[in-house]
Amino acid sequence: MPEQWNAALKHLPTRYGTMAYHEFGSGNRPLLLLHGFPDTPQTFESLVEAACHEGYRCLAPLLPGYGDSDLPHPGGASILAVARMLNDFLGHVATHQAVRVVGHDWGSILAQMLCGLHQEGRPMAYCIERVVLAAVPPLRTFLRQINSRQLMRSRYMYYFQLPGACAQIRREDFAYIRTLWRRWSPGLEPNHPQLERVIACLRRPRGLEQATAYYRALINPAQLLGAPEPLTQLRLMFSAKPWPALILVGSEDECIGPEMYRGGEQAFPHPDSRQEVWPGVGHFLHLEQPTGFNRRVLDFLG
Repeated sequence: MPEQWNAALKHLPTRYGTMAYHEFGSGNRPLLLLHGFPDTPQTFESLVEAACHEGYRCLAPLLPGYGDSDLPHPGGASILAVARMLNDFLGHVATHQAVRVVGHDWGSILAQMLCGLHQEGRPMAYCIERVVLAAVPPLRTFLRQINSRQLMRSRYMYYFQLPGACAQIRREDFAYIRTLWRRWSPGLEPNHPQLERVIACLRRPRGLEQATAYYRALINPAQLLGAPEPLTQLRLMFSAKPWPALILVGSEDECIGPEMYRGGEQAFPHPDSRQEVWPGVGHFLHLEQPTGFNRRVLDFLG
């Protein structure tokens, strides 16, 4: 399977930089798969196999800043800039098609932002049909539920603000990244093969710096306010989005706790929207229980 992923890697110039992505399957049912941190597109290996069997064309990009994908210019790692780069990418690879989106972790946030861009009223080259948000709730829900326990869970985000954090992680041979995986998904095997792919990606020159730049762009006030169109970004982050959404959270997730999702389906007001707390799994629920995850996702996507 790794050879297949390497063979499927493509590169597409966008207005904001080059997007590297994997493409599997064919037909006019595009399925966009957005990974998170610390992760790579191969995290969806099992879902890709199941989705292609059901007739989907799977598009699994390396998020901007990962691997061969550039960080957007202008905008860097601001989520508005990253979402616009993904939007431009989809305009090329899914022209006049209805796209279904699955996002895990940061991929969930970016799926939300893509829906927000479609609310701006500008003509789009594609449309979004349905979204699956895994392991990160709607942002407007998250902020309403914030508590001291979640602030403690999120301490890694503050660590990434420190100037020497990335150098220290490298000196310790990425032990911190392994610790995050163990903490967030206690039931996942500690030497999961996907973790080694992730660390290989982060070892690339500036790979770790660019991946963690998302956190600095999101919560560092200077970067947040200095990004292009900060008010537009905030509005799109917190608007209600009337798309059918399946929101999945593991009951044992120590990255973002299940209580942070309470009322999350209300952020996607649609009769088909629903939320599920999945017992016994953590943050990487799609790796812990791939068969169950695939079935839930594909049944919802229809």
